[in-house]
Amino acid sequence: MTTSSRLRPLRSVGGRLATAAIRRANPSALRSKWFLLAIVAVCGPVLANGAWVITQRHGQPLDIDEAGYVAMALQDYLGLHFGGLSGWWHEIVNQPVQAPLAPAIASLFDFVTAPNSLIINALMVSVLSYGVILLVTLGLTADWPRVARVLAFFFVASSPGLIQSSRSFVFSETAAACLAAALYFAQRSRSFTRTGPALAWGVCVGLMPLTRTMTIAFVPGVVVAALAPAIARRSRSGLVRIGAGLLVAAGVAATWFVHNFTGVYRYLTGAGYGAAADQYGNTKVHWSIFSPTNWHSFLVNMTNTYIFVGGLLFLLVGWLACVVVVTRRGLRLGRSGWSSLLAGLEGWVATSPLALACAIVAVTGILALMSTPNQGNGFIVPLIVPLMMVAVRGAMIVLERAVHPPATLPRRGVLALRVTTLTVAVVSIGLAATAAAITFEPITREVRYRAQIPGGDRLAVWDSTAVLRGYEDAGATAEDPNPALPAVGRAWLAASHTVDSQIWQTARSTSRVPFAVFTFIAHMINTNTIEVDSLLQHQTAIPIAAMMPSRLHRGVPYYLAQVASARSAVSVVATLSPGPDQFIPTVPAAAGLAYVRLLHFVPFARDRLPDGAILTLWTAPG
Repeated sequence: MTTSSRLRPLRSVGGRLATAAIRRANPSALRSKWFLLAIVAVCGPVLANGAWVITQRHGQPLDIDEAGYVAMALQDYLGLHFGGLSGWWHEIVNQPVQAPLAPAIASLFDFVTAPNSLIINALMVSVLSYGVILLVTLGLTADWPRVARVLAFFFVASSPGLIQSSRSFVFSETAAACLAAALYFAQRSRSFTRTGPALAWGVCVGLMPLTRTMTIAFVPGVVVAALAPAIARRSRSGLVRIGAGLLVAAGVAATWFVHNFTGVYRYLTGAGYGAAADQYGNTKVHWSIFSPTNWHSFLVNMTNTYIFVGGLLFLLVGWLACVVVVTRRGLRLGRSGWSSLLAGLEGWVATSPLALACAIVAVTGILALMSTPNQGNGFIVPLIVPLMMVAVRGAMIVLERAVHPPATLPRRGVLALRVTTLTVAVVSIGLAATAAAITFEPITREVRYRAQIPGGDRLAVWDSTAVLRGYEDAGATAEDPNPALPAVGRAWLAASHTVDSQIWQTARSTSRVPFAVFTFIAHMINTNTIEVDSLLQHQTAIPIAAMMPSRLHRGVPYYLAQVASARSAVSVVATLSPGPDQFIPTVPAAAGLAYVRLLHFVPFARDRLPDGAILTLWTAPG
C-alpha cells in the first residue's frame, strides 16, 4: 500500500457505489444542495453586517469623508426627486473630483425608501458590495477543489478590512467589488476566447475608477493580467477581444471623466500620487518605493488595519509557496531561452489562470500604492481578494506536498511537514475566525490585542474598534468624549444641526445668500457635516469654503490667501478655539481671527461643543 493511498479517506465499496448512484440518479439535487449552501454562506455575513450597521450606526455621526460622500448622495437624490432623470444625471456628472458611482447608487435607494433612512442607505451600499464580493469569490473559485473554495471564501469573508469597510461609506468596498468582478469575467472569458465575458470585463474595468478615482492606478495591472494569456497563446482573437473590452471600459468611464477630467487629473497628480500626497501620509522620512523603511511601514499598517495576524500568516505561507514554485520553474525554463519561458507562461495560464491574474493585479496594485505617501482610508481594500486568491493557491500547493510528499523526503521530514502544515492551518484559521467574530462587538466596546514581535512592532491579532472610533481616536486622548457612545454621538449631530440652523437664520435675517468660511478642520464637526445637515433640513447645501491645514510651518498670510477669493461673497465665518477634536496639524487660531478682523465681522453666536471647544460664528455688523 502506498503512502498516498493510506492518507485518503477510508470508505466502504458499498458507500462509494451508493454515492455514485445517487449522483447519477439525481445530479440536480446535488447542485441544488450546494447552491443553497452558497446562498446561506453569502447571506449570513451580509445580514450580520447589515444588522450591525442598523443597530450601531443609526443616529450616530459620520466621519469627515463619509459626510462628504453622503452629501454627494443626497444631492443626487434631490436632483432625482426634483428634476427627474435629467436632474439626477446633472448632479452625478457635476461631482468635480470624487468618484460618483456609490453616491449615485445610494441616491436610488433614497428614492424608494423613507426619508429617515437616507444616511443608512449609503451605508447599505457598502454592505451589499460586501455581498457581491462574496458571490464573486464563489464564482472565481468554481473550478477549484472544494477545500480551496472553502479556504478562499473563509479568508475573504473574514477579512477585517472588508468587514470594516462594509460598515462605512468611503467607496473602498464598492471598488473592491468592481475589481473582483473584473477578475471574475476575465476568468469566465476563458483567457479571452469568449466575447460576452470579455465585454463584461470591460464594463467592470470602466466602473473601477468610477467607484474610486485612486483605483485608476490598478487598471494597468488588470490589463496586463488580461494580456498575459492572450500573449502566451499567441491569440490574435484574444487580443481583439481585450481591445474591445478596453473600448467598452473607456466608454463607461467617459460618462463621467469627460466632464471632470481636469479636476481628477489635478487631484491624482497632486494629493493622490503627486507632490501634495505627503499631506495624507508619513512625512517624517522621504517616501520612496525603494525604501525598506517605507515598505515596513506599509506592511505594518496593512496588517494592523486590514488583515490582522491570522490573515498575515496565511498570506505569507501561501505567497511564499507560490514564489518558490514560480522561481524554481522560471530558473529551469530560463536556461532554455525565451521560447521555453513563453511555453512556461502558457503552462501557467493553462494550470493556474486565476492565480496568475490575481498575482499580477496584486503586485502591480501594491507597487502603485507604494509609489505615494498617501496611504488613505481603505486604498488597499480592493486588493484583498486577489491577495487571498494567490495565497489559497499557495496553501493548496503546501497541502498537496503534505498529503503526497516527495518520495525522496525521509519519514521525519514528512512528519515535520505535516505537523507544520497542520499547525499553521489551525493557527491562521483560528485567529482569523476569532478576529472576524470580535468585529461584531458593539461599537461602544473595545476588544483588542496586539502581539509584540521582534523589532519592536505590535501587530493586531484582533481588534473590534470600528472605523468611526478609529477615525476619532486618531487625534484624541483617553479622557476625551467618546463619539462612539450614543449620547456623545447624538451631541455631535446636534452641534452640527445647531450651527447649520444659525447660519441659515443669519442669512434670513440679513437677506443674504448664505456663504460660510470655516477657519478650522475638526473630526466631528466640519464643512461636510454642516452640508449634510443642510441638505437634510433645507434640501440645499450651504456654499462653504475652508482653510486647510499644512504640515509645513505656514504663517497667517498663507491661510488668508486660501480664502481670499471668498471675501466678496462670505456672509458667515466660523472659528474654533483649541480642542482635542481638531485635526493635527491644525489651522492656527490666529488665522481665523485675522480673517474676521479683515472683514470687520462681529460674533453673533457661540456654541460649546461636546469636547469643550467653543465654536464662534461671525457676520457683518448690523
